[in-house]
Amino acid sequence: MTEALRFLLVSELLGLAALPLGRFVLGRLPGLGYAFAKPLGLLLAAYPVWLLAHSGLVPFGTPLALAGALGLAAAGRNPLDVRRGGNDVLDYVARTRPEDLGALERTILLYASAGRRARSGSRDLVAELVGKRRANGSFAGRVNTTAFAVLALRASGRRASEGTVRAAGRWIAGQANADGGFNFDGRGGPSG
Repeated sequence: MTEALRFLLVSELLGLAALPLGRFVLGRLPGLGYAFAKPLGLLLAAYPVWLLAHSGLVPFGTPLALAGALGLAAAGRNPLDVRRGGNDVLDYVARTRPEDLGALERTILLYASAGRRARSGSRDLVAELVGKRRANGSFAGRVNTTAFAVLALRASGRRASEGTVRAAGRWIAGQANADGGFNFDGRGGPSG
């Protein structure tokens, strides 16, 4: 995947995540604030990371490193280009183990944004993610984790026609509410 496509994928992801807030805050503008969703998403991803780490309120750990690195990628910078003390964020992340499904998905997105295969030592992170898919096609039975799994799989080179991706897409589609929206946990809860 080229750097431009990686940037577009991450910026779209951040823009989609920020779209509800952009619409709420800037909904009276033409386009309902959509034009500001991507910059707002980047700001919402990067600023809290900086603020929490800089203030010392939260030790700079893997979740903050992943958020910061994905913010760099969304801004068009390869996370590998930022080095301190001879190390980059992949060096840091490689020394840790993703604690949960969300961290695994974000780690795969980080490797893809850096143009690297998602491997940590001998661990194949994509195979590990695929192994977490449930028989119904979902990942942890939640719309958000399944959607991020699809993004991680596509960013790692899996095709939309590949079975795991198709099954996850079918499961997500089946979770749509009558109003057309989705709930974090699945069909039936309030959309938002």
